[in-house]
Amino acid sequence: MTPDVLTQLQTYTEHMDSLAPPVDELASQQPTVLQPLVPRPRRRWLVVVLAVVATLVLLIGPVLLMRANPVVEQPVATTLPSDAVSGQWSRSSISEGEDLDPELVNAVAAGGPGVVAVGRERVSFDSQTGASVDRPTIWTSSDGLAWSRVPHDEAVFGQTGAVIDIAASEFGLIAIGQADGIPAIWISEDGRGWERLSDDQVSFGKATLERVVADGDGAIIIGFGGQFVGSGPEPTVVVDEDNQPLDVADLLDTQRVWVTQDGETWTRVSDDGGAFAGARIDPGAIAIGATAVLVGERCEPATETSLSCEPSVWLSDNRQVWERHVRQGPDFAEVGVGDMVWFGTQLVAATRDPTAPVWISNDAVTWTPAPSDQTAFPTLEPESEFEPAGPIRLNAMAVGPNGIVAVGRGGHEQGGEVPAIWTSSNGLTWNRVPYDEALFGPAGDGPEIHDVVATANGYVAVGDIIIEADCQQPLLSLCRARSAWTGS
Repeated sequence: MTPDVLTQLQTYTEHMDSLAPPVDELASQQPTVLQPLVPRPRRRWLVVVLAVVATLVLLIGPVLLMRANPVVEQPVATTLPSDAVSGQWSRSSISEGEDLDPELVNAVAAGGPGVVAVGRERVSFDSQTGASVDRPTIWTSSDGLAWSRVPHDEAVFGQTGAVIDIAASEFGLIAIGQADGIPAIWISEDGRGWERLSDDQVSFGKATLERVVADGDGAIIIGFGGQFVGSGPEPTVVVDEDNQPLDVADLLDTQRVWVTQDGETWTRVSDDGGAFAGARIDPGAIAIGATAVLVGERCEPATETSLSCEPSVWLSDNRQVWERHVRQGPDFAEVGVGDMVWFGTQLVAATRDPTAPVWISNDAVTWTPAPSDQTAFPTLEPESEFEPAGPIRLNAMAVGPNGIVAVGRGGHEQGGEVPAIWTSSNGLTWNRVPYDEALFGPAGDGPEIHDVVATANGYVAVGDIIIEADCQQPLLSLCRARSAWTGS
């Protein structure tokens, strides 16, 4: 793949900011499901990193070593009921009655009093310039319906920033984000009282943390080793963990993985073998179990204005040493992966490809698209170069006792986009929860559900809806209500 980076990545960046065996053989297998792991989604800075790389004119060498397909050790599965996920869904407001308006609810995890959601809220807004100041925020709920905000403690959460992701683990809740311009990790036993880890426990420097996942063996954070500084629509400088500008040759060597076994002491995975050199891993493309899996691309400069990228998968059985393998099957890396989960002995990936939103793999290396269902994932008129079949976007998935729930946004039959929920009992055939304006709000520009988690009673999802069809506000978020959905 050798696209014209200056053209393709500029268009792709603008678009993103506006936001195996044959399939019939897989379908014949008896559906199985894991006891739920705790995952979740987010925004990727790496697209902008690559745009910076392209504009700085790169010249490095050719493609790297390929290895034979590995044997992947899957988690132990339990039997899944044969009926599809069904039941009633309801929506509630996360911000009702608050004096500050949530700017964005990013993620949700099962823990504390029931469920805990994270994001950011707006502290101030200048209607003349459109500039806003946000701060990290956490909400808790016992049932996913009634929510309360954790009181803001500046000593813990800082003055400005955001909580990007959250995961539940055996040693408590782990949240990641940024506080006062530097990366931060917060931990909690009950979801209400939080502690921010000190520099003695973890030191990320100028890294950007994008995703955290956890299970009984510990937790993993993925991100990249740099931050953007400067003002205006384009970043002016990219700096590394030591606050030094990144050299041109280093801009494709920024993928980072950190691990912990206790939630408090984190170490960066050593990459002496160069497994992550040139890696582009979407924050959603991680699944952990007996084998930890990362999916993405490995890129090298092809010409002065283009990259050569090889679809890749990274595997580890101890989370410290990773091996890269060439990923087989059609490439879905350009559109991005919203989430990836183990479903019995299969991996299921929710991509942002509207023509093939769901992909299946038995070995993490060879991938096959699930059958396209025009009822669940209707093909619509072209919207842009990167969404040729309409505004289908899957952001997250959750595995529960009744199957998989996927969330994101979908098209409205009369135009525009609406938050959307899909359900499946086997990962291959999907049903979309029927659109109801009371449940999902009117159609508009980009409302979506960002995350979903399985609970003892069903599923809880978080996202936003459009308040009114023709809302006219200087800030897009003023036209939206931060919401939670509960279903079974």
